[in-house]
Amino acid sequence: MLKQPDYLGDVGRIPRLMCVAVVGFFAVLFSLVTFVNAIGTVILAVTGQWDLVPIVAGSVAGTGLFGAGLIWVFRRLVRPRKNPGGVAVFPLWFIQAVGAILLPAAIKGCVQAIANAENVRMIPLVLGPPVAMILIPWLVRRRQSTARSGSLAS
Repeated sequence: MLKQPDYLGDVGRIPRLMCVAVVGFFAVLFSLVTFVNAIGTVILAVTGQWDLVPIVAGSVAGTGLFGAGLIWVFRRLVRPRKNPGGVAVFPLWFIQAVGAILLPAAIKGCVQAIANAENVRMIPLVLGPPVAMILIPWLVRRRQSTARSGSLAS
């Protein structure tokens, strides 16, 4: 019988420290970019350049979200511990937030596809991932309840 790879298993001290350095660098970088973009948003608002404020504010939200994810991964690498649910590396709120950010763009793309009558068959592929990301807590609860009831094949 084939053994499944353990992607969340221990990789050793040196590879983990290398990952800590790389992830830490990018966590600091995304945090700084978020801070600078936030200052830029305030400056644009104060100077009355309202047409640019949504773009820069969106950049703040995007870089802030990815920075939060990187900080989460950094924290998990620095203080390794078993995942409580054993299901996801990222916290569920992070996966939901990314799905919520992607969903409006997916909806816009689907509306454009319907309006232009092109690539309509791609709609489920475009809407599926963001909706699944938003519904992930329900899917995790369902998986855990199925595993507890014993109906999940091992």
